[in-house]
Amino acid sequence: MTQNLDNILSHKTHHLVWQTLFTALSYLPWAWLLLMGCFTLSVTIATGHFPTYGQPDPKDTGILTLLYLPLIFFLPITLFSWVFWIAFGLSKYFLHLPIKIRRQEVIPFVSGYIVFIWFAVSDFVGLMNWLAD
Repeated sequence: MTQNLDNILSHKTHHLVWQTLFTALSYLPWAWLLLMGCFTLSVTIATGHFPTYGQPDPKDTGILTLLYLPLIFFLPITLFSWVFWIAFGLSKYFLHLPIKIRRQEVIPFVSGYIVFIWFAVSDFVGLMNWLAD
Protein backbone atom coordinates (compact mmCIF):
# COMPACT_ATOMS: atom_id res chain seq x y z
CA MET A 1 0.00 0.00 0.00
CA THR A 2 2.73 2.47 0.97
CA GLN A 3 4.79 1.43 -2.04
CA ASN A 4 1.91 2.23 -4.42
CA LEU A 5 1.35 5.61 -2.78
CA ASP A 6 5.06 6.42 -3.13
CA ASN A 7 4.94 5.51 -6.82
CA ILE A 8 1.89 7.70 -7.40
CA LEU A 9 3.46 10.66 -5.59
CA SER A 10 6.74 10.15 -7.43
CA HIS A 11 4.95 10.11 -10.79
CA LYS A 12 2.96 13.25 -9.91
CA THR A 13 6.14 15.05 -8.82
CA HIS A 14 7.91 13.95 -12.01
CA HIS A 15 4.99 15.27 -14.09
CA LEU A 16 4.87 18.55 -12.15
CA VAL A 17 8.59 19.21 -12.64
CA TRP A 18 8.47 18.67 -16.42
CA GLN A 19 5.26 20.65 -16.84
CA THR A 20 6.66 23.54 -14.77
CA LEU A 21 9.84 23.63 -16.86
CA PHE A 22 7.82 23.64 -20.08
CA THR A 23 5.53 26.41 -18.81
CA ALA A 24 8.49 28.51 -17.62
CA LEU A 25 10.12 28.13 -21.01
CA SER A 26 6.87 29.21 -22.65
CA TYR A 27 6.87 32.50 -20.75
CA LEU A 28 10.62 33.17 -21.06
CA PRO A 29 10.41 35.68 -23.96
CA TRP A 30 7.83 37.77 -22.10
CA ALA A 31 9.89 37.59 -18.90
CA TRP A 32 12.99 38.81 -20.76
CA LEU A 33 11.06 41.69 -22.34
CA LEU A 34 9.61 42.66 -18.95
CA LEU A 35 13.06 42.60 -17.35
CA MET A 36 14.44 44.71 -20.21
CA GLY A 37 11.65 47.22 -19.70
CA CYS A 38 12.31 47.37 -15.93
CA PHE A 39 16.03 47.84 -16.49
CA THR A 40 15.52 50.57 -19.09
CA LEU A 41 12.97 52.39 -16.94
CA SER A 42 15.20 52.14 -13.85
CA VAL A 43 18.22 53.51 -15.72
CA THR A 44 16.09 56.30 -17.20
CA ILE A 45 14.86 57.30 -13.75
CA ALA A 46 18.35 57.05 -12.21
CA THR A 47 20.12 59.08 -14.91
CA GLY A 48 17.32 61.45 -15.88
CA HIS A 49 17.52 60.57 -19.58
CA PHE A 50 16.73 57.64 -21.85
CA PRO A 51 19.78 55.39 -22.22
CA THR A 52 21.75 55.58 -25.44
CA TYR A 53 24.92 53.88 -26.62
CA GLY A 54 27.46 54.24 -23.81
CA GLN A 55 25.34 56.72 -21.85
CA PRO A 56 25.42 55.18 -19.26
CA ASP A 57 27.35 52.00 -19.84
CA PRO A 58 24.92 49.21 -18.79
CA LYS A 59 27.72 47.44 -16.91
CA ASP A 60 28.36 50.55 -14.80
CA THR A 61 24.86 51.25 -13.54
CA GLY A 62 25.60 50.56 -9.89
CA ILE A 63 22.96 48.50 -8.11
CA LEU A 64 20.98 48.28 -11.37
CA THR A 65 23.64 45.86 -12.60
CA LEU A 66 21.56 43.27 -10.75
CA LEU A 67 19.01 43.67 -13.57
CA TYR A 68 21.67 43.82 -16.29
CA LEU A 69 23.33 40.49 -15.49
CA PRO A 70 20.18 38.33 -15.94
CA LEU A 71 19.41 40.20 -19.16
CA ILE A 72 22.77 39.29 -20.64
CA PHE A 73 22.62 35.73 -19.28
CA PHE A 74 19.11 35.03 -20.60
CA LEU A 75 19.52 36.81 -23.95
CA PRO A 76 21.04 33.82 -25.83
CA ILE A 77 18.77 31.40 -23.96
CA THR A 78 15.72 33.41 -25.02
CA LEU A 79 17.04 33.74 -28.57
CA PHE A 80 17.35 29.97 -28.92
CA SER A 81 14.38 29.09 -26.70
CA TRP A 82 12.41 27.95 -29.73
CA VAL A 83 14.84 25.02 -30.09
CA PHE A 84 14.31 23.98 -26.46
CA TRP A 85 10.56 24.54 -26.72
CA ILE A 86 10.24 22.29 -29.78
CA ALA A 87 12.55 19.69 -28.17
CA PHE A 88 10.30 19.64 -25.10
CA GLY A 89 7.26 19.21 -27.31
CA LEU A 90 8.83 16.38 -29.30
CA SER A 91 10.13 14.68 -26.17
CA LYS A 92 6.51 14.23 -25.14
CA TYR A 93 6.13 11.80 -28.01
CA PHE A 94 9.60 10.25 -28.30
CA LEU A 95 10.70 10.08 -24.67
CA HIS A 96 7.18 9.91 -23.26
CA LEU A 97 7.72 12.84 -20.92
CA PRO A 98 4.55 13.79 -19.05
CA ILE A 99 4.02 17.19 -20.68
CA LYS A 100 0.68 18.60 -21.73
CA ILE A 101 1.01 21.06 -24.59
CA ARG A 102 -1.80 23.48 -23.89
CA ARG A 103 -2.97 26.72 -25.37
CA GLN A 104 -1.75 28.40 -22.15
CA GLU A 105 1.84 27.63 -23.24
CA VAL A 106 1.58 27.87 -27.02
CA ILE A 107 0.03 31.34 -27.32
CA PRO A 108 2.37 33.09 -24.83
CA PHE A 109 5.45 31.45 -26.32
CA VAL A 110 4.66 32.18 -29.95
CA SER A 111 3.48 35.74 -29.34
CA GLY A 112 6.32 36.49 -26.91
CA TYR A 113 8.96 35.08 -29.22
CA ILE A 114 7.63 37.11 -32.17
CA VAL A 115 7.71 40.31 -30.09
CA PHE A 116 11.19 39.43 -28.75
CA ILE A 117 12.59 38.87 -32.27
CA TRP A 118 10.92 42.04 -33.55
CA PHE A 119 12.39 44.01 -30.64
CA ALA A 120 15.88 42.52 -31.07
CA VAL A 121 16.05 42.81 -34.85
CA SER A 122 14.40 46.21 -35.33
CA ASP A 123 16.18 47.87 -32.37
CA PHE A 124 14.09 50.91 -33.17
CA VAL A 125 15.31 52.98 -30.21
CA GLY A 126 18.83 51.53 -29.93
CA LEU A 127 18.27 49.57 -26.71
CA MET A 128 19.82 46.34 -28.00
CA ASN A 129 22.83 48.33 -29.19
CA TRP A 130 23.04 49.98 -25.77
CA LEU A 131 22.70 46.64 -23.99
CA ALA A 132 25.46 45.05 -26.06
CA ASP A 133 27.75 48.04 -25.38
